[in-house]
Amino acid sequence: VVVVACLASWLPQSKRLEPVLELLNGEMHEAGKARAAASSGGARGLPPPDPAAAAGGPMMLCKYEMSESRFLRDRHNINTLPMFLMYYDGKLAYASNTLNGFGTSRDDLLAQVNTTRLDAQRGSVLPPDFRFGATDNKLTASFADTLSKTSAHGKLSSAP
Repeated sequence: VVVVACLASWLPQSKRLEPVLELLNGEMHEAGKARAAASSGGARGLPPPDPAAAAGGPMMLCKYEMSESRFLRDRHNINTLPMFLMYYDGKLAYASNTLNGFGTSRDDLLAQVNTTRLDAQRGSVLPPDFRFGATDNKLTASFADTLSKTSAHGKLSSAP
């Protein structure tokens, strides 16, 4: 599973998530080094816990800075950050701003990767042209546009 965490470094929600991703990346790196040392016969003591084992198998973690490129925003109509995209065998299998149904913690990420892997292995993936629906997000739409869409024919009505 390839996990793409879509972030914007200026956004507080993204700033809170970055240490979680860095910690998990470091854990995966240390577990990989321990496996390599064990296979060459140089391991001592217990190896560190492997996050990939908790995720059900190998995974790659990628950070995508949304303020540097509009590619994924335009491709999937992403208007909410942070956003998590998970690919299995090159196919988009998961896309949401929450993990494991409710959070964005390390454990939620590992649980979601495991669930996504199992779902994708059963053939449950998103369509190749997947896009989030249109939203009136205050960060992406002007107040006038939103107001015109919520009033009758673009004018405020006084009907009860």
